[in-house]
Amino acid sequence: MKLWILFLSIAAMTVAYWWLTGGSRHRRLIPFSLKLRLAGRSLAIGIVVYFCLLLLAIGYLAIRAG
Repeated sequence: MKLWILFLSIAAMTVAYWWLTGGSRHRRLIPFSLKLRLAGRSLAIGIVVYFCLLLLAIGYLAIRAG
């Protein structure tokens, strides 16, 4: 289960970076400082998704066991 949570958070980071850069349009024209800032935002989104999924898994296991 933890492997899937990790995979989904990495997928969320990738999708967030793609979404923030505007898809495949003019990706090379974005300045490096903006690319770095967008990478930081997508990393933050991935971390939030990871912990939300982890909390959902813990809640599921708590309900299932109890």
